[in-house]
Amino acid sequence: MNFHRGLLGVAFLMALASAPSQAADAPADAPGADQAIYLPPLASVVKFATDNGIPIDGIELANRAEEARPGDSVVLLITSYHGDKYEQWLVSLQTEELTASEREKKPPNDIAIYTITGNELRYPGSWSAVGIRVIGPFVEPGNGGYFSSVEDRRGHAVVRTSFLNLGFDRACLFILRTRSKFQHPGMDDTGRIDPGKVLTWSSKPFDPDQIEEGKRLAAEIGMTADEERLIGGVSPALAAFLRVVEKAPGLPEMAMHVLEIPSVWAILKEGRVEPGIILQSMRVGAIEPNPWHLPVPVYRLPFELRINGAPVLDCTLAVAEPRRPLLTCAGILGIAASKPNDKEKRLSVRVVATRATP
Repeated sequence: MNFHRGLLGVAFLMALASAPSQAADAPADAPGADQAIYLPPLASVVKFATDNGIPIDGIELANRAEEARPGDSVVLLITSYHGDKYEQWLVSLQTEELTASEREKKPPNDIAIYTITGNELRYPGSWSAVGIRVIGPFVEPGNGGYFSSVEDRRGHAVVRTSFLNLGFDRACLFILRTRSKFQHPGMDDTGRIDPGKVLTWSSKPFDPDQIEEGKRLAAEIGMTADEERLIGGVSPALAAFLRVVEKAPGLPEMAMHVLEIPSVWAILKEGRVEPGIILQSMRVGAIEPNPWHLPVPVYRLPFELRINGAPVLDCTLAVAEPRRPLLTCAGILGIAASKPNDKEKRLSVRVVATRATP
């Protein structure tokens, strides 16, 4: 298991930062995804959090322009399902000061992404540190008691701050604006615009014919340079968040039951790890009513994750502006994930509390 995770984890996350992406049509509804994200904590979770002074309610948000500060924290509730049985974990993410050795690290290399319009987008990075605490699993009282199997483990991650700052909310706004256009040359035969022609990026330059068509459609729908950069930043932002998750003790192993990842030997035989993100653009929308009671909109961002062309994860994100302390998780408020061919195995993640350092 550790070999499997180590091989895939490092290669996958490095590749995801510049993963090819495109949009695809899907039904406009979001069957159960919003409800799956916003699940209540078990009584055992509430009792443990209360007894140990861990906040599990109340979302504090600072101004978007502010950088993350040491002490900013986010508490996540993670639920793992297997049929009608499930377990929960509490995960605390807290911004920390870089250590002396971490401050001396060479700045991270820029990430280069090529767009369908022929542009090369470069994303410079700087380091930040996140302290991680993982507590669980919690189960229902009838499934083994409240705390009999609960472990309290800690970790530490160093991530690229600028990628977390990109967030996902403005990419959602662009998709909604694009989708609202009608009777346009870029539309499909249902009268909906085909955003796949502009919501596409890769780690390699596109062919001249593709670039010409991409430029034409981008000009028609009025895509700005800022919007293009924000859309291209979806992969780096997601990769930065997953880097934090990868460093959380026990979480990668727990999540392995959801990801239908090709075997190590199949990947070694092919000699490559090529992840891709397929945005389900017709299901992007506002989550209303806003279950987090935030003063800012919350958006639904569904996508399919593929490795070497094979679907490995159906995922829906709930996202908002990445104001601190949500900068720690790139503005992600919730995640609902399942295996493409096994809906009995599911994973949900929800931000239940944040605290901003004064």
